[in-house]
Amino acid sequence: MDQKICLFLILLIFSSCGGGDGSSSSSSDNKIGGCVLTTARALPGSSLKAVSSVSATDGSATYDPFTKILTSYGTTMLSIASVSDSFVSDIGTTIQKMFDSSDDTDNDDQNTFIENSYKYAATIPLFVATDFNNFDFKNSKDNNSICDTISAGQESRNTQVLEIMEHILHIMTNVGFHYTYPNEWGLTTSSTLYTCMQEAINSNYFNASSYDNMDAEVKIRIKLQEFAYWFISSAWGLQTTYGDNDTSEWTLKSQSALQSNMSSCYSTLMSTVNKVIIPPSNTFLNTLGDDHKSD
Repeated sequence: MDQKICLFLILLIFSSCGGGDGSSSSSSDNKIGGCVLTTARALPGSSLKAVSSVSATDGSATYDPFTKILTSYGTTMLSIASVSDSFVSDIGTTIQKMFDSSDDTDNDDQNTFIENSYKYAATIPLFVATDFNNFDFKNSKDNNSICDTISAGQESRNTQVLEIMEHILHIMTNVGFHYTYPNEWGLTTSSTLYTCMQEAINSNYFNASSYDNMDAEVKIRIKLQEFAYWFISSAWGLQTTYGDNDTSEWTLKSQSALQSNMSSCYSTLMSTVNKVIIPPSNTFLNTLGDDHKSD
């Protein structure tokens, strides 16, 4: 997604929850960085390593005003009627594929990550791009960890793929990684993620100036989530495959450039990522992008 559009949507999501003046952004208000819950809910009795079917929401304030719901490996997708069931299901399948096993997967860490995502209500609203304007979902945002949205109908395969992967990674780093690996991925100024972000800013690899006018705590969380997305997506090769040549915000778009210039951060951060998630295959992502881009 174009970075100016992305910034606009971040600001719109934050303001839709109230707190545009910073009044709803603090941890004392039960949210970290304006979106991540600090109070856990109980786990369900069944395994969370599953993808549910698309079903109707229960009509409560927890999900108001969304009408459809699906849960995939601890993360909840909410949508309104205009979003196709196939898009909701395909986002759930994308998340499922990210939890496929690899040589580096740690089953215990993966289970903890998925449980943390559920306990702290990691949630992604899904939209058709044209439906987002003037849509009020304050109730659901108050009751869940909602940090961004995913829209179907992007203009090309590549932009649709990155629209999906960026916002899945946002909720995973903000919730699952934050609670599972607080020393490495915590939304704090003492985590490895923060230290590496500052290194990238000081080295002119990451230009975070577009976020500087936000409320202080929200600004830190947003800068961390954006840096985390750039870092993981570049390490996975998503930027070289699906990205563009715009380096105004992030310059280390290839895995080799990231490893060469931020080798210590790469080793520390990606060693934890690799214990939990992997990128979906390009074959899967190509089909996903083609199926849901605009005609």
